[in-house]
Amino acid sequence: TAHHKKRRRHKHHKAREIRVEAKRRRKRQSGFEYTRAGSPHAIAESIIIKAGESVTIQGGARMTFAAGAGIDVHGSLIIAGTDTDPVYLTAAGSTRWSGIHFFEVFDSAATSLSFVNITGAEVGITIDRGAEFPTAKSVVVDGARKGVVVDTQKGDGLHRITGVSAANSLDSGFTILGEVP
Repeated sequence: TAHHKKRRRHKHHKAREIRVEAKRRRKRQSGFEYTRAGSPHAIAESIIIKAGESVTIQGGARMTFAAGAGIDVHGSLIIAGTDTDPVYLTAAGSTRWSGIHFFEVFDSAATSLSFVNITGAEVGITIDRGAEFPTAKSVVVDGARKGVVVDTQKGDGLHRITGVSAANSLDSGFTILGEVP
C-alpha cells in the first residue's frame, strides 16, 4: 500500500506539471490567433505580445476583458475585422479593462487594426514614446475614460493618426503628451 500511495502522488505530480506547462504555452503568444469560434473569448489577464511575437484577432471575434486586463504590444498585433465582420473588444463587466498599449519597441510595420470596436477601456489605445501609430482603418474607441493617448515625450513628437475615432470618452478623446511640433 505504501507503493500505491507513492504512485498516487506521482500521478498527481505529473498532472500538476502538465497544467503548469499548459499555462506556460497559453501565456506565450507567438503566432497565436483568436477567431469567431469560441467567442466571446474571456480574457482574465493581460495578453503580452513580446518582441518578435505576433497575435492575430480575426473578423467576428469577440473578446471580453476582466478589470485591468488588456493587450500589451511589444511585437505585432493584427486585428483583421471587416466591414461585415468587425472585431469587438469590451469590458467583461462594469469595471474598465486597460485597453491596447503599444510600447515603443513594437513592430509598427507588421501591426494593423481594421474594423475594431474598443469599448469600456481605461485608455482605448496608448502609443508609447516615439512609436509610430499603427495602420488603422475604421477603429472606434467608445466609452473609454481616455480614447487615444500618444506619448511623444521621448520620441520625435510627430504622429499621423488616421482611421480612428473616439466617442463618448469620459475624460478626453485624443490626448498627446509631450511636445507637438
